Amino acid sequence: LNLLYAEALTYNNGWLAGMIDADGSIYLNLQSDQVFISIGQKNKLLLDPLVPLYGGSIYMQKQTEAFKWVVYRKKEILALLEYFRHAPLRSAKKNRVFLISKYFLLKDLKAHLAAPNSILGKEWKLFLKNWESYSG
Repeated sequence: LNLLYAEALTYNNGWLAGMIDADGSIYLNLQSDQVFISIGQKNKLLLDPLVPLYGGSIYMQKQTEAFKWVVYRKKEILALLEYFRHAPLRSAKKNRVFLISKYFLLKDLKAHLAAPNSILGKEWKLFLKNWESYSG
């Protein structure tokens, strides 16, 4: 019997993109004004290598007896956007990835705080409509 051992996970490996496509979420929390990229798994060992490579944190979800890797810091999210250039998502989640840069631009312009009928307010409303049109 000839055993093949898995190679160590590296930053540019497409494994993370596949995990996000299969078991991940990309979502926006309007109350905290943050974008989150996460992966849920029953086996924490699958998530452990992600923290040193991509940042984020792993949390235990007691109600589901699972673990969740979560990235929410802007610097780490922007680094993941660069990663997705080399290892693109294949699912509909890629549409939200394409919108993340627009989110940060609009947030920096304070569009989320603008009057609804202002140009910025209308841009924010259109962004939210586009964001919600894709499941994450």
